[in-house]
Amino acid sequence: MRLALLADLHGNLPALEAVEADLKREGPVHQVIVLGDLVAFGAFPQETVEKVRRAGWVAVQGNCDRWFLRDPATDLTSGQAASPVWAAYRWARARMSEEEARWLAELPFRYELRAEEEQKGPAGQRGRGGGPVLATFVHASPRDIEEGILPGRPDEELRPLVAGVQGSLLGVGHTHLQFQRALDGLLLVNPGSVGRPADGDPRTAYALLSWEGGRWSVELRRLPYDVEAAARALVEREVPGGRRLAELLRAGRLG
Repeated sequence: MRLALLADLHGNLPALEAVEADLKREGPVHQVIVLGDLVAFGAFPQETVEKVRRAGWVAVQGNCDRWFLRDPATDLTSGQAASPVWAAYRWARARMSEEEARWLAELPFRYELRAEEEQKGPAGQRGRGGGPVLATFVHASPRDIEEGILPGRPDEELRPLVAGVQGSLLGVGHTHLQFQRALDGLLLVNPGSVGRPADGDPRTAYALLSWEGGRWSVELRRLPYDVEAAARALVEREVPGGRRLAELLRAGRLG
C-alpha cells in the first residue's frame, strides 16, 4: 500500500498542482491524505479546497481552517478582528462558497487508517470497518490542533504527547518542517508544507508512505514549482499583506 501525505497547502494552487503532477508520474497511490491548513495566506483558497474535494482525498482540519471559519462578532477580540492576519482570513472567506466553508467546518480532528483499507484500492473506494489501526493522522499533535511537533523536540517531551496514539505511524503537519523520526516503535512523519515551506527551501514538499511486510517506509520529497507565479498572484489578487507574503514564499520562510 502506498499513500501520499500532504500538509499545509495554504491556498497555493501552483505548488499543489506540482505535487499532483508528481503523483501521476509516480504511479497510483491508495490514498492521498491532507493534514489540514488548506486555506489562508495563499492566492487560491477556493481553488485549493475545490481540488481536494473533487479528488476525494482524505483531509483533517487544520488550525487555519478553523480560524478561517470564526465569526469576528462573536469569536474574536477586537484586537484579533483588527489584525492583518484576520484580514487575510477574511479575504479568503469572501472567496469561498457556503458549501465549501461547511466542508472545511466538518473536517475531523484526526484520521485513522485501518488495516482493511489497504486492500480497498484508490481514494474513494476505502473501507469503513473496524480493522486494526495502522497509522494516525492529525494536523499538529494528537492532543491539540495548534501544538506543533518540532523535529528536535526531546523524546521525554514527546512521550506523553503521543501516548495512546493508535498504529505504528503518526503523521503531523503545522510546523512546515519536513522530517521523520522514530520514538519507541512509533514513526513520526511531517511531510513539510506544500504551500509555505519554512526551512529556507522554497520548493514544495510532501511525502510518500509505503506499508509492506508489516512496516512503514517513508520518502520525503521536494519539488520545484513556479514560485514566481504563486508570488505574483498574491499581489495581483490583492491578498492582504500580499507583497510580504510573496517575499516569504520566495525565501521559503514563514517570517
